[in-house]
Amino acid sequence: MGLVACGDIEGSDNGSFDGMWQLTQVDSVGASVSFDMRQSHIFWSVQGSMLEMSHHEKVNGDNSTPLLFRFEFVSDTLHVTNPVINYRREQDPSPTSPKAAEFYGLNGLEEAFLVRQLSVSKMVLETCRQQDNIVMHFRKY
Repeated sequence: MGLVACGDIEGSDNGSFDGMWQLTQVDSVGASVSFDMRQSHIFWSVQGSMLEMSHHEKVNGDNSTPLLFRFEFVSDTLHVTNPVINYRREQDPSPTSPKAAEFYGLNGLEEAFLVRQLSVSKMVLETCRQQDNIVMHFRKY
């Protein structure tokens, strides 16, 4: 009865994509170089139609800002769009520079990824760029 009093509870059609993902590895496709990212504490959190990218440990003057994105899956492609800076206590402004998203592996304020693997515990995404493609590996946290 208590749940009914809370109003509508909306589910998600995101399947395995829902939840918190930790970035564990980044591979540069063209340069054949891999970077271990486990100590970076970069997380993507997915719920409903929102994707938050955040850095959970700020060290050495790091000024990364949590970003909220809208997203959608089209076939095996993830489209990340419409970013806002997640200030929580103030109105969430839109970032004005692509640099705000570079920290999280995006080439701009919008990005498309090929979903190479998605399971309940692992996700692998590859950027859909003309050049400098990267592959991002995540583990479900």
